[in-house]
Amino acid sequence: MEHLFSLYVSNLTDINAELFKSTAGVSLLTATDAQINERFDIASGGSTDYRYLFLWQTEGASSIKYPAKYWQDNVTHPNLVNRVPLIRLSEMYYIAAESTTQPDESVTLLNTVRQHRGLHSLPEPLDGNQLEEELFKEYKKEFYQEGQLFFYYKRKNKSNIDGYQHEVTPVIYVLPMPDDEKEFNPSTHESN
Repeated sequence: MEHLFSLYVSNLTDINAELFKSTAGVSLLTATDAQINERFDIASGGSTDYRYLFLWQTEGASSIKYPAKYWQDNVTHPNLVNRVPLIRLSEMYYIAAESTTQPDESVTLLNTVRQHRGLHSLPEPLDGNQLEEELFKEYKKEFYQEGQLFFYYKRKNKSNIDGYQHEVTPVIYVLPMPDDEKEFNPSTHESN
């Protein structure tokens, strides 16, 4: 219900079965318990996080954890069936928390999302580095499997990307020009 803008994907069930379920074998997005526990700060009380509790599921006899964010097995609300979010309310809170010049307001905004995810509030005040670290943690938890985290890495020019084993250079953040753009707008292609 937090989607501000989303796409309807009629074959979302098929896509997930093909990519993110045991029938597909081991996908690139599977994770170990240790990786999931680290991402959700289980050692620091993250075990109550709804994203931790419901985002990762085992399937069948497998002990491998698969991302279940888009599984449609138990989705009944018509506004959520076959929906892939593009912008969510939580993202607006994170943007506001990052852009305000009032540190207390930033923590309050961040805590609003955390409370709605079953987490305790962060203590106030947080200095700039602590706030940045907590926002980064939230981005990694909230936007897993959505693509938004890539843009966070790009915007912050991060030198490491979780799960990516190679050196991150600025080139990694430049997406290839679409073939249609090359075909129908050759002047743009020639200048690049």
